[in-house]
This record gives sequence, C-alpha cells and structure tokens, in this order.
Amino acid sequence: MPINVSWGNAQKTIIVSAFNGEWALEDSHNMIDEMYKLTSSVSHNVHVVLDFTNSLSSPAKMLSSGNHIEKRSSSNTGLSIIVKANGFIKAISQLIMKLFVSNGKLFFVDTIAEAFQMIEQYERTEVKS
Repeated sequence: MPINVSWGNAQKTIIVSAFNGEWALEDSHNMIDEMYKLTSSVSHNVHVVLDFTNSLSSPAKMLSSGNHIEKRSSSNTGLSIIVKANGFIKAISQLIMKLFVSNGKLFFVDTIAEAFQMIEQYERTEVKS
C-alpha cells in the first residue's frame, strides 16, 4: 500500500499517514477518505501527521486534492504536520490549506519525533489555556 493510514497513539488523538515509494493522486484521495473515517469516529481533537520520509513521488494535479479535503474536513481536526516535505509538497500543501481549509494549522518538520513533540507541546498549551 503506497500510503499507510493508522492511529499514531492509543488515545486516538493522532493519525499518521506514511507515504511509501511511488504513489498516485488516487492514493491520496483514498488516504483522505480513510483519515476522515478515523477522525469522524471520535469526538475529541485529532492531529494529522503526513510522513513523506519514504515518498518517491509528487503526483501532478495535487491541487485537485483540495476539493476532496474540503468535502471531508472535520471540525475536530487539530494540527496538520508534514514530515520531510519537498519544495513541491510544501507549496501545494500551503496553497490547499489557504484555499480549502478554514482555520487550518499547518506545520513542516524534518522527523516524526519532531511532529509528536510539536503535538505534545500544543496539547500542553491548549490544556493550560
């Protein structure tokens, strides 16, 4: 499977989507559908980590994913963190967030560990607020 979607922790507060090797636009649409199912299955906030560490492709027409994301957005989505994004993925992700995701919080990091640290820090800050 080119994109593996799973819970990132036992509390079901993080979804990790790991991109492996070559993947196509259809694979990203299937990933979005799976993430929506997981996010919709709980009532608390869920953070999303997209891990491009092992990705070998950046399909054309990625901007069209924006409509798909918009149709499957959940009010309980927290941070969106992208790991090891190349320049193309960064640019497209920022554009998608700007055009299709209201109140989205997008960050880029170099490792999964950094993504989890960012979520932990965000959670501590939110609990104190």
